[in-house]
Amino acid sequence: VIVVGCGPAGLSAALFASRMGMSVLVLGSPSAGSLSGTSEIDNFPSFFGQISGGGGGGQGWIDATMEQVSNFGAQFASPTLMATSLEKRRIQQKDLFEVHLGTEDASVLGKTVIVASGSVPRKLNLPHEKSLWGHSI
Repeated sequence: VIVVGCGPAGLSAALFASRMGMSVLVLGSPSAGSLSGTSEIDNFPSFFGQISGGGGGGQGWIDATMEQVSNFGAQFASPTLMATSLEKRRIQQKDLFEVHLGTEDASVLGKTVIVASGSVPRKLNLPHEKSLWGHSI
């Protein structure tokens, strides 16, 4: 299973797939999503903002979840390797997906690809918006 995305949806998919004994590769940067810049998390079920063992906020949740996913055997590609395109290929009578990585001539093959690329919120360019960004306002 190739998971494209390192946010909550991608890490959750990787967790469930790896717990089922599947071979999992996660592509994406854990610091690129909007959750990584959030100082507090108070809208996630059963999560009260602090991670056992230390850090809180969005990046703390991402780091703790990545560790949990790794403990079940999932692999993480270098954060600099980003998926740039996807194509279905037939190789040795098997239907596979090829995920092309960045500007390099590199790719990975998998039977299943889960695209959890997240979202990018639009800014309104209001006064003080930059200083308030990520503070749940």
